[in-house]
Amino acid sequence: MMSSIQAVAILGAAFLMCSMCGGCGEGADNEPIFSSVGSYGDMAVVTSSPELYGVASSFLDRLSPDVTFVIKKEETYRFQHYTGKDWKSGRNYRNLLFLVRWGDGGPVEKEIRSLISSETLDRLTTGSGGVITLRDPYFRNQLAYIAVSVDRNQLASLLKRNAPALIDTLAADIHRRMARDARRAGISDEAIQRDWNRYGFWLEIPRSFSENQFEPDGFPGVEWLYTSAEGTSDGLTYAWLDTDDPEALLGDQEALTAFRREIGAIMHDDSELHDLSLQWSDELVAGQTAVRLDGAWASRKASVGGPFRSYFIAVPERDYILCVDLLVYAPNREKMDDMRRLRAIVETLSFSAPAVERGN
Repeated sequence: MMSSIQAVAILGAAFLMCSMCGGCGEGADNEPIFSSVGSYGDMAVVTSSPELYGVASSFLDRLSPDVTFVIKKEETYRFQHYTGKDWKSGRNYRNLLFLVRWGDGGPVEKEIRSLISSETLDRLTTGSGGVITLRDPYFRNQLAYIAVSVDRNQLASLLKRNAPALIDTLAADIHRRMARDARRAGISDEAIQRDWNRYGFWLEIPRSFSENQFEPDGFPGVEWLYTSAEGTSDGLTYAWLDTDDPEALLGDQEALTAFRREIGAIMHDDSELHDLSLQWSDELVAGQTAVRLDGAWASRKASVGGPFRSYFIAVPERDYILCVDLLVYAPNREKMDDMRRLRAIVETLSFSAPAVERGN
């Protein structure tokens, strides 16, 4: 059996190789060989001078609003600041923000010269500056924002002006990268084909999920579960409600809440919803107009509970409302990363016939 010292040595060598080779070699699919590490909820903020982190604070607050899961607040994203000679520790993150006041000099400014073309650099260092997006600058599955200006105040204005687009792009790109991760690890092609044949839609369910229920007692719903080694569980259920007017029903919150209660009673261990926790919002799901219901659930049969999110989508071509329901059971743990992984699956929803082969 390998000793702990040997294991540490091997891991250290592997990390050193990734640091040396990441972004240098290209794989067969024209992507960097090594993948970035850490959570998709983490972002490295790399600045050309230490005081520039304060310039980004207002933007970072907008990027990472608090989200309440049951009663506990969590940040949407977590940030770590790197500057000066320590900046390289930030390049391993899946999400990066470079904030550079041109003229500061130093290693971060030097690095920007190597990341972007001279034409782009000329554009960013004249006038008010600008913000650009780079994908996979060092490792696979990275997204980097680079904000450059010769003026500190202009940097703050750039982030403020571009905030809505940057926020939307980051969320959408995280879903894209997570879906790509799932495809590489393996998804359930059998479920995709079956769901398309029976229901006229499909989701890319990872093979790490197990089908827990399939139309129990004829109820029109399917439940998938992922259980971690730590005993936490992520659940994804899709169910549908026949109606002559799906678009009208999408605006009936009382009817949709009753449908979600029925799903909980039949498919979620006779769970109930906490009325005071329920919150409605509008959202796009895979390009489809949807309404979202957030709240807390608890089982009547067992001492378990947690947050849920339900997405309701009108499907007028087939005369039904589709509900995709997400549950997380993770006591004493933050739940944002779990919910983000489930949400990425929802974003793969398709009402088109599945292709024989899907690209990465």
